[in-house]
Amino acid sequence: MHEINNNSLGLADEIWASYSVPYYNEKPEEIDNLFGNIRGQLKEGGNCRITPISTQNEQSNQALLDNLKAIVNSKEYNIHLLKNTLIIHKLEKKD
Repeated sequence: MHEINNNSLGLADEIWASYSVPYYNEKPEEIDNLFGNIRGQLKEGGNCRITPISTQNEQSNQALLDNLKAIVNSKEYNIHLLKNTLIIHKLEKKD
């Protein structure tokens, strides 16, 4: 099996999650992994769009809220909700 090196692909300008994650994630660890991937793969100035912004259970919902709080507190992102779509914008660093 050939392993893909994500670093060779570069960072993403856009990440879209439509009716996939966190919608189908049932475990908090899966939500944590999703946000870890967003933080690691989104380019400065890029956007992540997650729709619908819903979860399967209360534990996953709490993990979603905890991750959103961490993103806001990092001051590296702006987030906003447009109807049922969460948009996470990674801010560009000023020199």
